Amino acid sequence: MKVFIFVLTIFLTSSFSSIDKSYQVLSAEDFKMAHTADKVSVISWPQSDGSVIESFNKWQCYSINQVKLSTVDINNNNGLKCIPSIEISHHNENLIQLFDIDDEENWDCEKNLDQWNELIKNQNSICLFGAFSQFESPNVFLWDLEKIKTENGYWNRSEEADLLNSEEHGPTEAISF
Repeated sequence: MKVFIFVLTIFLTSSFSSIDKSYQVLSAEDFKMAHTADKVSVISWPQSDGSVIESFNKWQCYSINQVKLSTVDINNNNGLKCIPSIEISHHNENLIQLFDIDDEENWDCEKNLDQWNELIKNQNSICLFGAFSQFESPNVFLWDLEKIKTENGYWNRSEEADLLNSEEHGPTEAISF
């Protein structure tokens, strides 16, 4: 079975290279992780008929020319909060995909943007791992961002959140999630 997955991953990687060179950033491990993540819903919406719509994390890769890094100010229960954000513009389709991160954490917008700028510096493509969250308007889709990958490196929201929590609680205090 492992050999099959490996061969399938190699095939998919080479197939994506002819379709979209952006996916060449992803490794066999990234595809395996995505395959595992595809079995666990991260966002769900109950419907009036009792059914549930679910959203799963998936990799999406784009040309760096489509990417705009910015911040979004969100007004939540604790007041106005800055959230780092990635906007993907699909020029031919008048469609925007907006990837942002959880507004419950105390993100340092400037620090995150600096990290993300380093990741995309001198790159041709970027891969984002996240789940569809909601429609902001008919042509703007919101996504919950979990990971970023380029040839320059990798950003993982969970690891950043762990660092934030350890900085908030100090080195000797236990962290519980």
